[in-house]
Amino acid sequence: MTGAIALLVVTLAMTLLTGPAQAARRDPDGRYKGSLSYPLAVDSGPVTFRIARDGKRLTKWRATFTAVCNYDPYVALTTVTLPTTKIRRDGTFRGVVRTTHNGKVLKLTVTGQLRGKRVTKGRINYDIGSCSRKANWTARRVGA
Repeated sequence: MTGAIALLVVTLAMTLLTGPAQAARRDPDGRYKGSLSYPLAVDSGPVTFRIARDGKRLTKWRATFTAVCNYDPYVALTTVTLPTTKIRRDGTFRGVVRTTHNGKVLKLTVTGQLRGKRVTKGRINYDIGSCSRKANWTARRVGA
């Protein structure tokens, strides 16, 4: 009986010294790939980015798609990038960029939620000249 008590005391001491057991956390850092999923195939395109090693920053976000406007009419292959964007504790992020593309003002808003090694609830909202569209996007971590 004394051996069992000693084992219990050692186990309890180890638990107190190392802290509570935590579930294995999925490490989100790394490269991600995904795509825009707009109903018009021409508006769809690839999305790539990185999550920083600390899991708190989204970097090098880039999407390429063909912007099609019925108003002007206006068609252009567009590649947009975001500056480094902070990821909140709950995994959500929002990045905004304003620039010009071929003389037209471009405003892009990107939102999403990092869940483990995937981005869910991704949404892109772009406004190019008189053309604006909203599209969903998803991505997942690639590689190890």
